[in-house]
Amino acid sequence: MKLKYVLLGLIMVFGFASAAQATVIDFESLKNPDPYVPWVGAWVGNYYEEDGFQLATNGPTGFAALGMQNSSFSGSTALFVYDWGETTVLSRTDGSLFQLNSIDLCELNAGQSYNPPFAVTFYGLLANGGMVQQTFTLDGVFGPQTFFFDADFTDLVSVSWQQAPETNPVNYADPYQFDNIRLNEGYQAAVPEPATMLLFASGLLGLAGAYKKRKN
Repeated sequence: MKLKYVLLGLIMVFGFASAAQATVIDFESLKNPDPYVPWVGAWVGNYYEEDGFQLATNGPTGFAALGMQNSSFSGSTALFVYDWGETTVLSRTDGSLFQLNSIDLCELNAGQSYNPPFAVTFYGLLANGGMVQQTFTLDGVFGPQTFFFDADFTDLVSVSWQQAPETNPVNYADPYQFDNIRLNEGYQAAVPEPATMLLFASGLLGLAGAYKKRKN
């Protein structure tokens, strides 16, 4: 009888060993009630770390975070790249792999004529050296939207996306802010299908029965 419980415990361990810890990067450490400058809540710099992840950009100014008064994320904080055309790179601080699930995006300027619907493309570098990409189109209406990534955004080394470039000194193109990056830490191994688990469990219980019969 004891052997049966041991085997059942092994089944549970086998079934749940591949689960990865879920994380949400929400930038709440940057929360501030009042903006420090007219429309930017806080200067962040070229690097930001939270919960074992790093965001980096090479722009001369770097990231900025909208304060609670100016953010469109219901009193939360949101990050954006202050320098036009610069790229944001997301990775683990320890270099390990991760899975990207979803992200919230929002137009940076409310009600501006130069904010028609526009697209943001995300590029994922895989552990095997391959690349995946996915493009999301904002609706042009000021307010956050949640976008979900395909299952291909698994076993990632890094993910990058670009702040829109400046088209001319007057007409700025498609600046946006981002928040609530949802991902899983570590290697996201495949979870066995229920039928496979049932077959595995039946085999172990059969071995347990044979062992008990032989012992008797």
